[in-house]
Amino acid sequence: HIGFNLNGKSVNEVIILTVDRYMETILYLKNKGYNIGVYGSPPSSNWSVKSYGDIIIRNQMTLFFNSYLKTKCDENNIIFKDISKQMMLPDGTTDTKYLVDPLHLSQEAMPLLQKEFNDIICKINDKK
Repeated sequence: HIGFNLNGKSVNEVIILTVDRYMETILYLKNKGYNIGVYGSPPSSNWSVKSYGDIIIRNQMTLFFNSYLKTKCDENNIIFKDISKQMMLPDGTTDTKYLVDPLHLSQEAMPLLQKEFNDIICKINDKK
């Protein structure tokens, strides 16, 4: 929904504001003692409802959002995981094999998730 709420700002400016606000909540929880990890936004799909721009523009927005979010997480020693790039085709669209519907990942995405989270999964299994 970021593209529909620009209010005279650029898309990247609004993404930065959004992530900065999101980080306030993440840091609040971290400072309360919660063990926090952040998962990046998945790429866009072709919705049947009104969407901002086309899928390539929305995926570019997702990549910038996740990149900036990763930077902020890294600055605050917070785990960040993201498979959005792996779900995209070279032309910038989303490979629909990774989606079961416009919002949810399919079973095809599970190997990508397992690989991305493997370092955490291994640490958990080592503790058992």
